[in-house]
Amino acid sequence: EFSALGLPVPPEGTVAHNLVLIGLVAIQDKESKKWCATHETRGWYMPAGRVDYGEGIETGSKREALEEAGVHVDLEFIVRLDFSPSSRGCRFRAIYKASLADDSQKLRDKSTADNEIIEACWVEPRELEDGRKVRSLEMMEIFDFVARTEGSLRVPADFVHSIDGNPIDHEKVVTPTLFSVTLMIFSADHNNIAVRSSESFDYALISDFMSKPQQFVAFAKEHEILTTCKRGKILGLT
Repeated sequence: EFSALGLPVPPEGTVAHNLVLIGLVAIQDKESKKWCATHETRGWYMPAGRVDYGEGIETGSKREALEEAGVHVDLEFIVRLDFSPSSRGCRFRAIYKASLADDSQKLRDKSTADNEIIEACWVEPRELEDGRKVRSLEMMEIFDFVARTEGSLRVPADFVHSIDGNPIDHEKVVTPTLFSVTLMIFSADHNNIAVRSSESFDYALISDFMSKPQQFVAFAKEHEILTTCKRGKILGLT
């Protein structure tokens, strides 16, 4: 299956670790430039939630926006990615900037309130400082950051490539996962790139799987090629 998807093939015996995917969706109204905040029974927040077993993170994020805000959205770009490795389990969060897929849609109101969501409203970030109960000030920071950096280069939403599984189980949120890092190692003059060859393929980029979850950059720095290079360094993520 890995080869069919064009993915690195894990060595035999590679251990899977539990992973929870979380999607957060910062929905902005194109006309008013206000942001969607959800009035939850636990306080005000933004559309967010755990991705169900088998869902790609984009699919899960869109579903959460529909369930909590009552609208279909288009994911525009990634605001931030968070990966929190732990021996007890790992958490990966993708924070998306989004817009309404159809501008005529209305946010859910109190007539559709349930035991989790009371309503969804368009707000200015500072309106959330009026004393109301807020689950986390993080959403205000996200809204402010996106507004302040408008016009900057953005990372497209599909940068995090995910594929929906079959079947999708909406009763589960924990997925056994293999973690790997693929390295694009260039020579100092950028004219050559390091590849790996084996009996099963001619050439491929260098990929290694983690025996235990850890930060991706830290894992990459420990690779034998980088540790033996006098001037080897991580330039960035691609």
